[in-house]
Amino acid sequence: MEEYKSLNTLKGVACITVILLHCSFPGFLGRFIGYFMRFPVPVFFMISGYFASNRSKQWYRDKAKYIFILILISELLMGTVILTDDWLTSGVISIAEWIMQFEFIHHPIRTIFLGTIFNGTLWYLYAVLWVWVIFSAWGYDNRKKAAYFLIPLLLTIEVYGRLFWQSVYDINEVIYIFRSFILQGIPFIMIGGILKEHEDKICGIKKASLKFMAIIIIGFLMAFTEYVIYKTYLDVYLSTIMISIGLMCLAVVKREMYLSKIIHHIGKDLSTIIYCIHLPVIYIIDRSPLQKWGGVYSTRYCCYCDNSYIRVF
Repeated sequence: MEEYKSLNTLKGVACITVILLHCSFPGFLGRFIGYFMRFPVPVFFMISGYFASNRSKQWYRDKAKYIFILILISELLMGTVILTDDWLTSGVISIAEWIMQFEFIHHPIRTIFLGTIFNGTLWYLYAVLWVWVIFSAWGYDNRKKAAYFLIPLLLTIEVYGRLFWQSVYDINEVIYIFRSFILQGIPFIMIGGILKEHEDKICGIKKASLKFMAIIIIGFLMAFTEYVIYKTYLDVYLSTIMISIGLMCLAVVKREMYLSKIIHHIGKDLSTIIYCIHLPVIYIIDRSPLQKWGGVYSTRYCCYCDNSYIRVF
């Protein structure tokens, strides 16, 4: 398969941004990253969908098996880190009592389909896993026809359903619904597939690069407007959708886009590893002397929301 340097570069940028999102920065910088740099996960989904377009059912099954193994290893790593920390800080504790504190024990079905066990950031991998499982049983033609209906429907629920819920109820109780394969995984992966199918048309747009850069800039301006209006955290705003799609289209058009060897290398070879281990690393730093050089969000929580932490287990 032809290598797209631009997509690897975009993956590298998204990977670095994810790490920044899970770190704590004071003042304006922290607010800017938290509210305006929401594109990484949608971009990851779209890149997955781009390369998964028109694949065989067996391909999806093989990918699902690979993701499942990756999840097991990543959850085991995070669980070991948390258990070790608890032992060091609380002394010898019962394994049974320790396990009982986690959400998956009380809501196992919900955790398997819509959550994670130890590592809150792994919801992305769970989402990809279930999308591949669904696609392995869902014919390509039927999926393609459904995409143009499901994408606007699911993303509308993702944005406005969450805004409504946050204004009326406690979002902590249902955060797993808005961060799942249903409302993010399926629509963004489908968008990636559509971009692949219409790649020639996208590349044929006159002054395509300038137009997509304009979309990205308008998206960031929209993000500022949404921040002023709502003053609340969302994983996905309308601006997030615009910025993410703009970045993907720009990467499709500018195939040789190459910011640096390091970013390209991260995107091509290291993004999966970094994604799986960055939270355990942050967790360890957060509980070490290194923390004095810059705090990180408590890694028993996966995101910052409305000036409060959201517990993920």
